[in-house]
Amino acid sequence: MTAPMGRPPRRSGGSTALWRLLVLPCVVLALAGCVSQTTPTTSSRPDTGLLHEAMAEPAQPTQLLVTVALAAIDAGFDGPTYFATRHGIEVSADWPLPLLDVHCFVLDLPPDRSPAEISGRLGDDPNIILVQPMNTFTVLADAPTEGDLSDLQHGLREIRAFDAHDLATGEGIRIGVVDTGVDGTHRDLSGSVTALRNFVGFTDPETAPEVHGTAVAGVIGAAAGDGYGITGVAPGADIWGLRACWQPDGSRQGFCDSLSLARAVHFAIQHDIDVVNLSLQGPEDPLVQDLIDLALARGMVLVAARPPMEARFPASVDGVIAVTASPAPHARETRGTGEIVVAPGTDILGPAPGNRFDYFTGSSLAAAHVTGIVALALERAPGLNGRDLADAMRSANDRAAAESPGGTVLDAHELLSTLPDATDPGAAGA
Repeated sequence: MTAPMGRPPRRSGGSTALWRLLVLPCVVLALAGCVSQTTPTTSSRPDTGLLHEAMAEPAQPTQLLVTVALAAIDAGFDGPTYFATRHGIEVSADWPLPLLDVHCFVLDLPPDRSPAEISGRLGDDPNIILVQPMNTFTVLADAPTEGDLSDLQHGLREIRAFDAHDLATGEGIRIGVVDTGVDGTHRDLSGSVTALRNFVGFTDPETAPEVHGTAVAGVIGAAAGDGYGITGVAPGADIWGLRACWQPDGSRQGFCDSLSLARAVHFAIQHDIDVVNLSLQGPEDPLVQDLIDLALARGMVLVAARPPMEARFPASVDGVIAVTASPAPHARETRGTGEIVVAPGTDILGPAPGNRFDYFTGSSLAAAHVTGIVALALERAPGLNGRDLADAMRSANDRAAAESPGGTVLDAHELLSTLPDATDPGAAGA
């Protein structure tokens, strides 16, 4: 069996290249340690510690993710039987990704066999297109700090979002929050959440309201003008909560894996989502990379959180808007590379499950602010693509920095004023 036309036969690069991937199996986003895990379900989640913006020691991989052409599946390829008899490996989960013309299989690595030996055999198998470790991702937010609640939404004031709402609110823009579970019943989100989907595990169709996803969704699109709670950067947008990550009960730390992320991004592409927020980080992932490239090629805008000092996947992908929190160490020098957008990310008030609110810190919240600004910009100028928006936002960062030594974040009102108003084709701006 050969790979479909137009795609390389395999993406492993041979057993040597794959083994280099395998020795970096579980990469954290900028918040948490790395754990060895089985395929997660909502009733069985890995027990992890607290989340910090630092890398933990990588663990040995326990699973591989491989893909097979959908044409082979249509022709009768039986993955569980094939991998058990040909390679002596059990399949613990599988899922089709038709937009990439592949079917994914999660393989459990036997404890008594060398990962290098297994990866080498799989890399030489002509039926297999891609071989990679089942990577682990974590969400980007620190534990909350105590703060003065009289200064609740300094982030929105810093980016002048309240003024920007005179020009746009994100009306009609569809935002996919690829994250932990969003609490769609929260009073500040119930009118904004259009859909909730769960891509964690394969047995529980229900979403699980969790802290990180709920906070990120609220910063992006919490209701405005209702006299309750906070206001989102884009309160008119439609929020799609796409649960690809999970948080152990009572923990601020969240994790995703290659397949859950791939399924969520695949869903977003299928449903013509305008903007995808990825407040997470991890290792370079070939399968997720293919889907991100496909989303960008279709005109979708992707926003990803980025730690201050290094670009990590998916913020490192060309075409993805990479966002770091302000204040950030050496932000001015780093921003000079032209790759980063800076937004508020320290002590940001957001909703928490159960009609509660809390303070959050991290690049995740900075990315949420920028995702909201993207929605405002797309309402005002629908023809913009992600690269145009990234350039416009970095220029706005530079203008803010030039006007004030501490002015490193976006001015949403000023940014929107430079864009053409779609409701008034003859106007150059408001």
